[in-house]
This record gives sequence, structure tokens and C-alpha cells, in this order.
Amino acid sequence: MDEGALYCVKIFQKGWMTPFNLEKTAYEYLKAAGVKDCIPHVYGYSVRSLADWGLETAWEDTDEWYGLIMEWLEGGEQLSVKNITINNACSLLRALAKIHEAGVLHYDTYRRNMMVFPETRRVVWLDFSCAHMNEEYAHAGEVDVAAGVIFGAVYPPHLTSGADVFSLFEERNGRL
Repeated sequence: MDEGALYCVKIFQKGWMTPFNLEKTAYEYLKAAGVKDCIPHVYGYSVRSLADWGLETAWEDTDEWYGLIMEWLEGGEQLSVKNITINNACSLLRALAKIHEAGVLHYDTYRRNMMVFPETRRVVWLDFSCAHMNEEYAHAGEVDVAAGVIFGAVYPPHLTSGADVFSLFEERNGRL
């Protein structure tokens, strides 16, 4: 890690081992499959007290907290009706297809877990704490849900149902 660089640390309480392990495992799958750019780079993980993470507490907390050390995502914005474009929407769906090819089902496809970077046109999927691995049978359903969530920010509701969304996507990008 670079001296002086900014990083993000996502911290999990000791009792939240399942979300931590799901997220850590998902990032390991994604890294092994060569998926990058559409997810934050994860540098590693550690177990420390809050004080050792550099956080002040109002109480004597000596519990261990699990953390993922990730890339700081400067200039990103949560997906919204104000920043969505057709290109961003299609890029998010292509990115989700890459995530699925790596054997990861995101399982939390809400706008709060999608970022767009207007300056660079980068899109990023966040928060894999609900992810499941090797559940290929569910990928198509997740793409359908994600398409509704993403395109729902662009088009009126009557155009965001399955067939209409996919025909638009295929028209612009080819099949998933």
C-alpha cells in the first residue's frame, strides 16, 4: 500500500462474522477471476480493536473488529435519477455479468450499492456482504431485478418490466 494514499476501511463487529466472511469471500472470488474496475480494489483485511483502527470510542471497547481495507473511491456518486445515463445503466449490467461469470451472486442489487463516476464513466458495484457464491441458477433473476432497479432510474415504470428492459439493452449492447 502506498504511503500517504487514502483508503476506505469497512468495519464489521465481531458478531457480524457472516457478512464479513461473505464479503471477503466474494472479493476473493472476484480477484481470482480477474474482475476489476467495476468493484473497489481490496488490499486485504485485518482484525483490530476500534482504537487500533484509529477510531475513538466513548466507552472502553476492547472487542475485535474485522475490517476490509479497500480503495478510496474519489468522485463517485451513488446511482440516482440525477446521474444515470443509458451508458452507465448498460455498463452496470455488463459489470454484473462479469461478477456472475466469476461465480458471485451480489444478492443486494439496490442503487445504494452502485456508484457512477461522471468524470471517468466508471461504474462500481459495492457491498458484497450479502453475496452468495456458485449459485448460477439465480444469475438471470438477479439481472432481471437489477435491470428494473437501474432502468427504473431512467425510464417510466411501464418501460422497466423484464422484456422491455432486455430488448432495449440487447438493442444497444447485444445479449448478456
